[in-house]
Amino acid sequence: MNPKILLSALAFELSALYTAINLDNGTAQLLLFFSVHGAASALLALFTLPLMPPQYRQPRVLVLAFLFSFSFFIPLIGLLGVMTAVIVALLKPRLANTTPFASVKQPEFVLTVGGAEPQLRKSGLRSVLLDQTTPAQVRLKSLMTLQNMPARISGPMLRRLLSDPADDIRLVAYGMLDMQEKHINARTQEELGKLELATEPKARADCLRQLAEVHWELVYTGLVQGDVREHALASALRYVEQALELASYDPGLWYLKGRLLQACGKLEEATQDFNIAVSCGLAEGRALPYIAELAFERRDFAAVRDVMALVARSHVSPLMAPLVDFWIGEPKTAESRAKPAHA
Repeated sequence: MNPKILLSALAFELSALYTAINLDNGTAQLLLFFSVHGAASALLALFTLPLMPPQYRQPRVLVLAFLFSFSFFIPLIGLLGVMTAVIVALLKPRLANTTPFASVKQPEFVLTVGGAEPQLRKSGLRSVLLDQTTPAQVRLKSLMTLQNMPARISGPMLRRLLSDPADDIRLVAYGMLDMQEKHINARTQEELGKLELATEPKARADCLRQLAEVHWELVYTGLVQGDVREHALASALRYVEQALELASYDPGLWYLKGRLLQACGKLEEATQDFNIAVSCGLAEGRALPYIAELAFERRDFAAVRDVMALVARSHVSPLMAPLVDFWIGEPKTAESRAKPAHA
């Protein structure tokens, strides 16, 4: 802020005011007034610009033109208005000393390592929840941990708790099951909306796949039973068949259809669809366990042995290893597994 510029602007403005009062020489004196008044307005614009907030100073030429016009086209009053605004802006920070915020004491952190309760495993969690002699508070805490588990694991356990004699346990279990079902229903409505707007075959096939998987999730997680389960299976089959009409070589759709047919008890058709999924590019290791299970349900034990022999040729997971040993190898006891083989 340069006070010399402000004093010069005031001096020029007073001179222009004196010239305007004594307009005796006509046009020449009027031109002199505009010249002196313009110089005062230009000096005032240069004085005001540095006092403005930084974000309002750009673009510099346009801001100077605005300040100049404000003072030039409103003689004297414009000058007084700009000066008043500058004075108020300079004094405002001094007047606003209060702040709406207050300092608070920092909370103290207390580490309670000694009082930490041990975490429960799934097997221990099941025993705690189903043991009615356990205190209700402990069972409620254990029940809340089911929220972090997949629905296919927590669903059956929550259903068993619906007949629990404790009211709190029953209500919480029902609320958790209802929340899971509402979440799946919301996804169904969302996909139905997308399906109505989809026009491309690929987009429609994706929406139909999602609808089939959402209905299969209701069955797979055990959220629906009885007639509702049958309706969910029928809806999932309808959607997956419509998707296959648009993407007949999609191995994932054939795999999903095989799972649905297996759940419906159509064992022969499910086996065919799993084989089609493999021929379309599905990894053989994903389909073979289900094909073996279907053969076992048909009581075709020779077919089970043949399929397990195919499973043994690929990478055998720890869950499948005992089954492979049972069907195509000699039964091994714990002692024989521990002893190394001798040449």
